[in-house]
Amino acid sequence: MRKIHLGPSMGELDDGSDPAMSVAVATERSSGVQVDFSGLVHPDGSPTEQCRTAFEVVEDVLVNDLDGSMNDVTVLRFYVRDAVLDGDLREDLHAVRREFFESPEYPAATMIGVSSLVHDDAHVEVEAEAFVPGEEWSVETVLPGGVVGRRSAGPPQVLSVRLPRGSLLRTPVRSLAPASVVGRRARRGGRPPRSSTCRATATRARRSRRPRRRRRRPTRSPPCRSRTRTPPRR
Repeated sequence: MRKIHLGPSMGELDDGSDPAMSVAVATERSSGVQVDFSGLVHPDGSPTEQCRTAFEVVEDVLVNDLDGSMNDVTVLRFYVRDAVLDGDLREDLHAVRREFFESPEYPAATMIGVSSLVHDDAHVEVEAEAFVPGEEWSVETVLPGGVVGRRSAGPPQVLSVRLPRGSLLRTPVRSLAPASVVGRRARRGGRPPRSSTCRATATRARRSRRPRRRRRRPTRSPPCRSRTRTPPRR
């Protein structure tokens, strides 16, 4: 297995010393390359410009160094200063993210408010994880309502089908369950609907947990012998 250090010791600390870190580290796997990016900070410009610059660094590494694309990004983490984080900035950061990712193939993302960052002028820090596959992606998208779309290599095609209940998750998630399932679950007090097989299994499980009672054998009284007087012999 091979490990690749991308951009080691780039930049310097305030005292001019080596930061002892790489921009990203790529590790080869059997099916592709896993890429983990360090927290990217660009202290110049507005928060949206800082975020856009961080995305450009991620794109440059994936495209030029690893022959990948932004569609290979799987996880994003945003660290935003509390002093500037509000509803308008969140919408602006989401808009910047849509510039680099196509709907609906968005990566998983988390936005965290922090009190401070390493640089005084930095407002946003971005972390990213990516996986560059050895072959083309075969993408499957699950939408609310239990609709799934698949896209493979070649011309873009989307197949929309209804998922059978229980095929995706053991316990249905409310946002992914069909409307009929959600309605039945609400009427049953929030519990997921169970089939007759599940009910029978649960009944047998409850019965198996009950302590067994010992059956007492009925005591039989000895037969009543009538006392008869033997006639005297003459």
